[in-house]
Order: sequence, then C-alpha cells, then structure tokens
Amino acid sequence: MKPPRGISHSRKNGRSRHSSDAPLSIATAGVLEAVSHPINLQVWESIRRFRRAASASEVQVSSRIPLAQVQAAIDALHQAQLVELVPATRENRTIRWKTIQEDLRITYRRDLPEEELLQQKMQQLFDQTHRDLRAKVKPRTKRTRGDFHWNSIDAAQLTVPEVNEVYELLQKIVKVVRGAKARVAGLGPEAPVDSNYMLAIDVEPLAEGVLPLPIMQCIGSTAETAPALSRNSDSEVALTARERDVALRLAAGSSRTDVSRQLGISPHTVTEFTRRIYRKLGVNNRARLAAKLASGT
Repeated sequence: MKPPRGISHSRKNGRSRHSSDAPLSIATAGVLEAVSHPINLQVWESIRRFRRAASASEVQVSSRIPLAQVQAAIDALHQAQLVELVPATRENRTIRWKTIQEDLRITYRRDLPEEELLQQKMQQLFDQTHRDLRAKVKPRTKRTRGDFHWNSIDAAQLTVPEVNEVYELLQKIVKVVRGAKARVAGLGPEAPVDSNYMLAIDVEPLAEGVLPLPIMQCIGSTAETAPALSRNSDSEVALTARERDVALRLAAGSSRTDVSRQLGISPHTVTEFTRRIYRKLGVNNRARLAAKLASGT
C-alpha cells in the first residue's frame, strides 16, 4: 500500500502512460470502468503472472477465460493505462501485453468532491468483490487441519503515530502477499490458478478453482495528510517498488542470479537495478546496503 506520490507521464508507442512506481489517479479516464469488472481484474493478474509480454491467446490459456472476454478486458485495461501494448516484431508477429505495475494502486483526493464520488463508486466495487469472495469461502465442514483462518475486528482512537504504525504493519502484509505472488509467478503461467486465501481484515480459506485477483488498493489523501503516510523508511524514499524488492534480496544475501530467478528478470536487469539502488542510497557494497536498510537512515 503506497502513499500517493503524484502522476508522471512519458510517451511510448504513441500514447502516454504513468510511471511504473506511481499510483494511478482515480480520475484517469477509464480507470473506474476497468477495475469494476472481476474478469478485467483476473485478466490483469494473469498478464502480470507471465513476468513478460503475453499475447491474448496465452492469457486465455492461463486464465481459462473465453478469448473474446480476455480481449475485451485487455482493451478496457489498455484504455485505463493499466496494461501496455508491445508491438509485433519480425521475431514475434503477435501483439502482446504487459502490466505496468506490480499491483493496482489508485489514489484519490478526499478534498475534491468529484474524486470523492468516484471513490464511493469504487467502494461499492470493493464491497461487491468482498461479497463474491465471501460466497466462495470454503465451508467449515470441508476445512482441514491445514487450513488457516483468522478473524478480528476492533475500534479504537488512534493518534497519528499509531495510525502510521498500523500503516507500516499493513505494508508488511502486502509484502508477504506480493512475495507469495512472486513465488507463484515463478512456477510459470501454466501452473494451477487456485487461490488459497482471501485477505481482508479477516482471513478465510477459499474453495478450489477461484482465480486469483490482483492486490488492489484505493488510497485517499489531502495535501495536508499525504505526508503522514510515509514509506517504510527514509532509506527507501527514493526507491521504486521493484528496486526495494531487489535491494531487500541483495541485503539478505541473495546473489544476483538468485534475484534474477526470484523476480523473473534478467541478470543484466538486476545489475542495472543494483547500480541505481547504490547510487540512490549512497552505498557501494552489500554490507553498506544492508546497514542502510536496517538503520532506516
């Protein structure tokens, strides 16, 4: 769950797109429509799992969704700048698609009535998705000893530091879920797509055959409150989400080859990430990188 950092744009293949490390504004044309349909979300997640550009036919095989629905979903996602078109080449004559972000992060301004209204519509989507998933929760009579579940609800008066502490804890949960998604992605797009758990405030095992949905967050802010939702540490302020993933793995002792395999990127890309990470954090080796991340300075 990342705090809003503004939207930047670049030109590629004749259209603008937002940078991969920035959340997308809820006011962006087509965003609300694109994320309001479960099939669109399932198609987005299927594309993301390839860790490379994938054709509509490949997505159809992976998601088991009819090709016509896959293509319609891709069109909606592309219009909303949530997937990027990769043109056909001599080597690959098929148009392909890839996701721009690791998860769907959408931000809105609570002090703008028009964006607040859009958020209310998105909340209805969240509520409907929760109801749909709730209907697919595995019945207690069919649960095994290996099924984990947890339920908790509280109301409390929290100070700003306590709110930030809760935010940091939620960040850790998102990292765990993202790591699980990365592990599954490493199995290949042909791997089973059954989703084991729904994570909300409660955690319940799902029945088999439920397609995984992306991590989707809608974060509200104003000019006054946005700075309170700071990132995990000052040492990571300049790093993108992917750079943080690489940095944490390098600091934990993984080789560049290991990081390449874990994240589904080339060793050359890991090297480029490493150079950028060292430059941004002002370090020149893994020991200093680990110390920098550990100290949060």
